[in-house]
Amino acid sequence: MRPDGQDGHRWPQGRVCAGHPIRVEVLDELVWEQTKQLIQYPEVVFEEYSRRIHSKRKGELDLTSMMIKKKKEIHKQELEKKRLLDLYQTGIIHHQTHFFC
Repeated sequence: MRPDGQDGHRWPQGRVCAGHPIRVEVLDELVWEQTKQLIQYPEVVFEEYSRRIHSKRKGELDLTSMMIKKKKEIHKQELEKKRLLDLYQTGIIHHQTHFFC
């Protein structure tokens, strides 16, 4: 079977798939051989599953630490905003004061 992306006339920019067609019989045999390997050696499936779970948890930890860091940054900005508001209300700084270039 030929992928549609190989037909240059179907796409304005021409051919979008550089892949080559594979006979279904060859692909079926390859898939079946790999499936038999997984059935014979289920520990391979377990190891891959464990690796993916570990990667997912690590990603969640990275996300959690990033969220904590961002919350701290927001808190710091809120304190700075309060400090500037206090300085303005006491007359130490004026509305026309520029803090950034």
